[in-house]
Amino acid sequence: MNRNLCSCNGLVLLAFGKHIILWNPLIRRSTKVLELQRLQMFKPGGLCYDPTSKDYKVVLLLFQISIIDNIGVQYAIFSGLKNKGWRKLSFPFKFCTSPRAGVNFNNTLHWIVRHAFMSPSFSPVDVDMVIYYDPVDDAFERLPTPRPNCSEEDNYIDGTQIIEGCFCLGQRNEERKTI
Repeated sequence: MNRNLCSCNGLVLLAFGKHIILWNPLIRRSTKVLELQRLQMFKPGGLCYDPTSKDYKVVLLLFQISIIDNIGVQYAIFSGLKNKGWRKLSFPFKFCTSPRAGVNFNNTLHWIVRHAFMSPSFSPVDVDMVIYYDPVDDAFERLPTPRPNCSEEDNYIDGTQIIEGCFCLGQRNEERKTI
């Protein structure tokens, strides 16, 4: 699968099959920086900068189907570009129906995900939320977002974007049919 994954500080992260390529459009050069062990199904991915180690990190969110029980297992792998060794990280969220590349804001990658929880009526509910990958702590955190004007289960996050240096969030309310 060939695609543009993310950009960070002018560098563009690309995927060509199992090869992860870093492209610098300013100097018109690219280099293969990492390779997946095998061709894995990965959803969104991204590139961010860790100021403490002075290293760029590649993060891929992977999806693997278990042959035994046919259940999808989701996890993340990340690697610094200096050490080039993939490390696995648990990912306790569900991908949204149309996952996009991570949005890089202030050197952290942000994604829209779904998270399952029990509602007050004890029924399972999937809620959209924005999470981010902290490259210093190598951990996923939930980004606090404005509370919707409806129940959380009727609120959908349609997209995230960086506009004039601000992190922007688009939400849709199914109950009221508003955006």
